[in-house]
Amino acid sequence: HVSTTTTKLIENMVSKVTSLFDRMHVLIIGPGLGRDPIVLRAVAQIIIRAREVNLPLILDADALYLLTLEPYRHILQSSKNNDGVVVLTPNVMEYRRLEQAFENEDELKKALDGVIVIQKGHHDTVTAATTTARESSMMMICEEIGGLKRSGGIGDVLAGTLGAFVAWNQILASKNKGGSSHDWMVASCWSACCAVKKATRIAFEKKKRAMTAPDILEEIGTVLDDMASDVDSKL
Repeated sequence: HVSTTTTKLIENMVSKVTSLFDRMHVLIIGPGLGRDPIVLRAVAQIIIRAREVNLPLILDADALYLLTLEPYRHILQSSKNNDGVVVLTPNVMEYRRLEQAFENEDELKKALDGVIVIQKGHHDTVTAATTTARESSMMMICEEIGGLKRSGGIGDVLAGTLGAFVAWNQILASKNKGGSSHDWMVASCWSACCAVKKATRIAFEKKKRAMTAPDILEEIGTVLDDMASDVDSKL
């Protein structure tokens, strides 16, 4: 049983976030979220609302945990409009928990139909598999060499960088300058992974074992400039 007070609290949280939807190009959920049941109920409703208006979603950390819980396992397919972009960013353990949450691989595929999954690791694998004929499956592997230290917060940096690339993709699409298609979005996610890997390597070369996530963040701007210059030189 959910009390009236709890219901009002959830409604207030959902309202505060959804009221900002028309100002967003993308919504990132997960970093620092926590696992409070009331918060997770609100997040579930926010995800459904975002899907209804085609607001792109980046789901990381505890938002991935939410997807392993029985009431929310099929939440990404619960909206009548499932054409919006959804990107999941599980590490090895998070992806294993997703697999274990479903009875079999087919059930997992149905739950993640049309979703872009970035399996983080030594090489980040970006997959956009689908069980329908609306889009073909696609996979890209980021083989950029990263740093030699795993530091808390690197996943948060990646989530934010993915948000930027997905937003840029949406903006380009709105101006009819490319973007938004299945292949373009996978390429955007792949580019974000490569940028963070490169920034991590540069930060590690400078700070060695003292490297932390903010050191990586400081390198992102320069890395993106270098990537853009490299692309321009090949045009």
